[in-house]
Formats: sequence, C-alpha cells, structure tokens
Amino acid sequence: MRDVDAISVAGLLYAILLVAVTAIFFTDQLAWPALGAATALFNHGMMIRLTKRGFSQLKFVLIVIFRLFMYGIMMAFVFFDLRDLDINELIKSYVFLLLGFSTIRMGVFLHYLPFIKKHTTSYKEEVEARMKKLEEDKLKDVE
Repeated sequence: MRDVDAISVAGLLYAILLVAVTAIFFTDQLAWPALGAATALFNHGMMIRLTKRGFSQLKFVLIVIFRLFMYGIMMAFVFFDLRDLDINELIKSYVFLLLGFSTIRMGVFLHYLPFIKKHTTSYKEEVEARMKKLEEDKLKDVE
C-alpha cells in the first residue's frame, strides 16, 4: 500500500505544478485543472478505501460507475458554464480539465520512473509472496 500512497503524493505534486503553471500562463483557465485534479484525487481515494476495507465486485462496479458519472458531471459543468463563449475557449477549458483528470496517471508515471522507484522484486515474485501469506493466514484461521 506504500506504492499507492506514494502515487497519490506524486499525483498531488503534479496537480500543484499544473495549477501553478496554469496560474502563471493561463489565468482565465485556472479553475479547470484544479477541478479536474480534485475529482481524480477524490476518485483515487475512493478506490484506495475500497481496497483497504475489503474488496467486492459490487462495490468496485458501483465505484467505477460513480467515477464515470463524476467525470461526466464535470465535463457537463464546463460545457454549460462556457457555452456562451468562443469555441476555442471551450476547447482550452476541456484540455485543462483533462490535464487535471490525468493527475493519477501522471502520478503513476512519475512514481515508476527508474531514478525514483528502485524495484527490488519482480511483480511475479511479489504476487507469489502475497499468495503464500494469504494461504498461511487461511491455515491459521482454520486451526
């Protein structure tokens, strides 16, 4: 779970940098990357909470549907807020909103850069170790 938390921090740093660059160069568009980043980080937090409290397919499907619903609401909000303006302003706003939505993706990318993350074990070895631990825990519960 440390990786998930580190990805959240990397995404938050990307969001702060994105909002700062937007504030410097595109002050008219400042709200959209912040709104997109807040939505993405909130959705990521919901997924983290789901995996920590016990995973079920129904909860997962509901969270994915809710995530898509929230993204749709944000995109509709941008459209209805800026529909009276020029189409170029609407396109710019959507681009900044989508840059905000990509906060967690950029966090994953930044976290797994070779000079930041040192991989000590392969993914396969990590999965095997977790499966072995789960089997040991099941044996303890049976006894």
